Amino acid sequence: MNVVLNEICIRNATTNDCKQLADWWNDGKVMAHAGFPNGLGTTPEEIEHQLLNEDNYKGRTLIIEHNSIPIGEMNYHRVNEDTAEIGIKICNFDYQGKGLGPMILSMFIKELFAMGYTRIVLDTNLKNERAQHVYEQLGFRKLRVNIDEWEDQLGVPQSSVDYELTPELFQDYSLGTVASPEMLSSIKLSEITEENWMDVADLSVKESQKNYVAPAIGIIARGYVYRDCNARIFVIENNGTIVGAALVREFTEEPMGYDLQQFMIDQRHQGKGYGSAALKLILDELRKEAHYDHVELCVKKDDSEAIRLYEKHGFVDSGYVDEDMPDSLNMICTLF
Repeated sequence: MNVVLNEICIRNATTNDCKQLADWWNDGKVMAHAGFPNGLGTTPEEIEHQLLNEDNYKGRTLIIEHNSIPIGEMNYHRVNEDTAEIGIKICNFDYQGKGLGPMILSMFIKELFAMGYTRIVLDTNLKNERAQHVYEQLGFRKLRVNIDEWEDQLGVPQSSVDYELTPELFQDYSLGTVASPEMLSSIKLSEITEENWMDVADLSVKESQKNYVAPAIGIIARGYVYRDCNARIFVIENNGTIVGAALVREFTEEPMGYDLQQFMIDQRHQGKGYGSAALKLILDELRKEAHYDHVELCVKKDDSEAIRLYEKHGFVDSGYVDEDMPDSLNMICTLF
């Protein structure tokens, strides 16, 4: 297998990867959720023997690379002619929590479906809630929860969750854009000022997006209108260039919380991962401030691109329906 999209590559592991795989598999922090808090205790030689006995029919160990740097591993093995069982680990902790999981898994899953599989199964530790959220985003259906099904290396009972995915359930996240750690560090939030407000007002979105978000000057105006609700405008910059804006206000009556009123990236800067990086910074800022434990937003039901972005950052459908906006979803993200 050799699948490439933007900075991400998924390829067959070779004997040149044995030392790297041994380092990961012997690291208890990496292997804890798999039941090996002390690591596997394997050797590069043992891994080489394993790799030499793999093939496309039975299954393979795969390496995940970001800009040619190995960041994790995944695998599949044939259960029967229709079903493949998979596993994935982002082993480099610098790349965890960056929103890479849904894209990498989407790339992998699409390739397995192209190989002729019509069902993909996996299991994960019940404590690994982050992984469960990613799998369910992609359309995996929970089959069962197995309580105290097995014991880890230390003899501690562990529970697991079984999932399956078929093509008609699959939600493809490989259409999004990956933001590298370097790019993430270049994005920052600033305040709107007398010096920059006109640059903010010049921001615009694509014609097809104008029904989904207010014009930039409207965001500035709402910041003033909602000043009694502690409204603030976040100016989004990339290396000093203004690329977007967001408006957050507070609900001052029950149920109290944050309201992400508006969020936009200028059409000239879309498709580069800036939106994902900026949204993470905004949520981190609100967590640090900690006035409330959640953020809400409203998004049009047919704005699938925005919904995917919000889901990647932990927003879920609250189930609330505003009678004045039946064509919109109310989404909520728990901050802590």
